[in-house]
Amino acid sequence: MVFFLILYIHVLACLLWWTFNNPNAPEENKWVPEVDFIYGETKLFSESPSKQYLSMLYHAIMVFGLNEVAPVKEKEMIVVVIMMILSAMANAYIFGEMAVLVQEMDKKDIEF
Repeated sequence: MVFFLILYIHVLACLLWWTFNNPNAPEENKWVPEVDFIYGETKLFSESPSKQYLSMLYHAIMVFGLNEVAPVKEKEMIVVVIMMILSAMANAYIFGEMAVLVQEMDKKDIEF
């Protein structure tokens, strides 16, 4: 389950970067992370690849937890909504599996 979770969040981060990194968009339509809202612009996509990946990884975890990442354009909104729906299903699957595992452990303890 941990491997599935790490792989899922990595894929979310890559999809977010692909969706939000649009160098041809006009300034008023570019995605700005919450940390840069006060400035109205971001320098994230001109930073090092490791900083870009870590930022997108952070936002992927936010999407996985069904938190806001403030998409701007319609395409971004559609992608984030789909990610949130899939994340809700992944959360349900993971917690369901954990509940089954705990229940199985209880059965063994009761038999013992």
